[in-house]
Amino acid sequence: MRNTMTRNIALLLALALLLAVPCALGEAVPEETARELPIGDSGYSIVVPAGFVLGDMTEADLEEHQVGYYYSEETALDFDVYVIPNPDGQSLADFTAACATGGVVTECVTDDYEINGTPAAYYRMVEEYEEAEYETLTYVIDAGEEFVKIVFWLDGEDAEGQADEIIHTLAVSAKVDPVE
Repeated sequence: MRNTMTRNIALLLALALLLAVPCALGEAVPEETARELPIGDSGYSIVVPAGFVLGDMTEADLEEHQVGYYYSEETALDFDVYVIPNPDGQSLADFTAACATGGVVTECVTDDYEINGTPAAYYRMVEEYEEAEYETLTYVIDAGEEFVKIVFWLDGEDAEGQADEIIHTLAVSAKVDPVE
């Protein structure tokens, strides 16, 4: 019994030493690969790769209820985030249909769609920006007294796959002020 206990202690010490060696040799601790991003003060959040940062917004963007523009130097995907009041109790389908204007709509889904149990809708559109055309994929989430709208600008080979990964991290979180 005493030999077994001594052997177990020796094994635990050896394991602790093996785990400590990389830190002692100065190996880098892995960088954060993703972070939770609150969507304004809507009570929802998404998880984005750590490389995404908050970009500049104009006064006109803020007047349109935009709460964020995010981009990453590591990907061609960028996205705009809006939290739009719904004082009249407009339905998700009606709001989404009204938003899907101003470009060429290629798909619009407003019924029986959810993201992680949250009622949602989406539409694809070709939009013009600075005299160029871009495909966008916009998700709209019913947040009760407001709508959350996330517009993914699909400029790159795997942009749609990245947008899909991000939107499917949608989660309910505490109502908090956005973190920049």
